[in-house]
Amino acid sequence: MEHDPHRRQHSHAESLAQRGLFAEAAADYERAVLTSPDDPEPYLRLARLQREDPYADDRAVQWLHRALPELDFIAKRFATLPAAARASEQRDILRQMLQSEQDGGPTLEEQYRARRTRDADR
Repeated sequence: MEHDPHRRQHSHAESLAQRGLFAEAAADYERAVLTSPDDPEPYLRLARLQREDPYADDRAVQWLHRALPELDFIAKRFATLPAAARASEQRDILRQMLQSEQDGGPTLEEQYRARRTRDADR
């Protein structure tokens, strides 16, 4: 795997989440957002972390909305790095989900819940 010098590490929060300490992991990611608001990774990880809490879909959607501008920035600013490809992929998925909602389809929260269910079934 190619090293990405702009990718920040979130191993402490990951470790907390793996041990089932979701509130502590979320707090760690939220601190990362405050200290590095241009890094989309903690926004996305916060949204994904909510998968463990079936009543947290609305919070996950809030974090996804906050991640979109950062994903766009990373995809454009660091186009030659692996992070840009990941950001672009996540951004495109999120944009498709938002467009579907605008076109009268399921809400972003409903789409997120369905995606979470599909991922859990894998």
